[in-house]
Amino acid sequence: MLNTRTDRSPVGRLSGWLVVVGLVSLTVPIAGLSLSASGAVPPAGNQGSPSVPVVAVPPSATPAPAAVGLQPVPRPAPTEDRAQDGAPAKFVLVVTDQLGRLVPGTLVDLSRGLSGPSGQGRTDQDGQLTIADLPAGEYQTSVSKPGFKRLRVGVKLEPGKTTNSRVTLQLGMLSETVVVSAGTDPKAATFSPSARRVGEVPSEDPCSQSTEGGCVTPPRKLVDARPIYPAGLVEAGTTGIVVVDAKVLTDGSVGNLQPAQGADPALADAAVQAIRLWQFSPVRLDGVPMEVQLQVTVKFEVLKE
Repeated sequence: MLNTRTDRSPVGRLSGWLVVVGLVSLTVPIAGLSLSASGAVPPAGNQGSPSVPVVAVPPSATPAPAAVGLQPVPRPAPTEDRAQDGAPAKFVLVVTDQLGRLVPGTLVDLSRGLSGPSGQGRTDQDGQLTIADLPAGEYQTSVSKPGFKRLRVGVKLEPGKTTNSRVTLQLGMLSETVVVSAGTDPKAATFSPSARRVGEVPSEDPCSQSTEGGCVTPPRKLVDARPIYPAGLVEAGTTGIVVVDAKVLTDGSVGNLQPAQGADPALADAAVQAIRLWQFSPVRLDGVPMEVQLQVTVKFEVLKE
């Protein structure tokens, strides 16, 4: 039923303008714009009309965004740095020997903690290993090859980037253990050490013609001498262990002998006198004679009769 009290006469020009201004006041705050009163321009053909005040709309009259079809503001596109935060990393390792030659067949372990991600492989003919699709973070790298010291280095991989590393393998250390036993009769241990030949120089070196790096020719012992147990220490029943650090030089002789601190001086002297007489065929790397470390452990013990 129609409401007879409702005024249904046509809207006048001034009233219509007020309605329009009211609607603008409702819409503009939602759109996030600012409109001052001086910026309102009356419609064309009404230039002589008096200025119309802007109708203030109370906050409660502002409709909810859904009522006017407000669309969500799109988020800005992620920057390149943000896009790479979770990107996998790549690790490239190049292995060389002391002469600067590339070393193929080197075993490489890449690990991140006891239970974290890891990778393993061997270097190719160019001495290079590439491990891709790794989570970014800090890793431990273990590089090993027979004849060389095991090498451990830390590496930090960054997301979406390739980390290049280059390591140089060092020749390993030679080690030997000698046991010197003597009876309780001191007369049996009164002689100086004597050298005796135990081997011949190899006729050829297989590494001299190698086209690859990391080719090691191990030494061969040519001359040996056993330490003599000092008579006075045998009689006293003195025993002990002497560790001697030395070097096998490029001509195969033994030099730079240094007994470890804390050893009995007489036992240490007996060990050094004998080891100094030793002779080896040179250790060769890629056919080139090299110096290597030598560690000799000498155990002196008195046998009870």
